[in-house]
Amino acid sequence: MITRVSVEFSQAWNVASPSWTRLDQDYKIESVDTSLGLDREMDDVDEVLGVLVIRDDQGHFDPMYAAGDFYGLMVPDVQIKVELENPVTNAVSTIFRGVVESWRYVPHPTERWHYCTITFTDYTPKITETEIFP
Repeated sequence: MITRVSVEFSQAWNVASPSWTRLDQDYKIESVDTSLGLDREMDDVDEVLGVLVIRDDQGHFDPMYAAGDFYGLMVPDVQIKVELENPVTNAVSTIFRGVVESWRYVPHPTERWHYCTITFTDYTPKITETEIFP
């Protein structure tokens, strides 16, 4: 299976059909990890958390590099989705969709590359913060 990761940089977290930017095509995805939000079957469901690590060789995700592809766009509350693609049938299944909580840019000690760590969650915190009018 091929992991596909997309982020929507320009619209609000509650847009139903955003225009996605795929990160896995041009950038090295080191790892994607998600938790299901519960430890045992009978536990209360908590928010689903995830961490995405991207190896950045060119400074595209450096928040201080003005010529970077995503300069000024790496902000919290943008949408993110993780999908699996079957390489035989090309069928794509979304396994996670939520919002970015934080972006963390960490230089490697050799400074030949850097890591961008994206922490994300499902929509649970956003929905609970939303005020509903009768």
